[in-house]
Amino acid sequence: MAIEVDISKALGAFDSLKDRVGEASVEYLKKVGEDMYQTALSTKTYTDRTHYLSSTIGYGVFDNGELVYTGGFSGEGKTAGVEMLHSLASEVGTDPTVVLVAAAPYAAITEHRGFVVLDGARLAAGGFVQR
Repeated sequence: MAIEVDISKALGAFDSLKDRVGEASVEYLKKVGEDMYQTALSTKTYTDRTHYLSSTIGYGVFDNGELVYTGGFSGEGKTAGVEMLHSLASEVGTDPTVVLVAAAPYAAITEHRGFVVLDGARLAAGGFVQR
């Protein structure tokens, strides 16, 4: 007596499931990114005289090390924000990931001086965030 198993059908089903989980992860991370973006804007403590700093705040969703979605950003800050996300792609890894950025050159200095730029979003996200 012999039992023959066609493993290719099982692998095909597994690949399909893996694709659906990956797509759901990306959709979930888009929502997380949008929540982090809105929190960053609503908890800022700096005076945004030119609105440039706020316009460079946004997020990107990465999958398999590639930027697949961007959100936030506005006006003249969008280009700088998206460029920063692309520059971070090699550091992200292959797992689905969301990254929040403030691309203005002085964003870190502003936060170092005690003003909240992204820290409000980081604190609100709790233990899910890596710095």
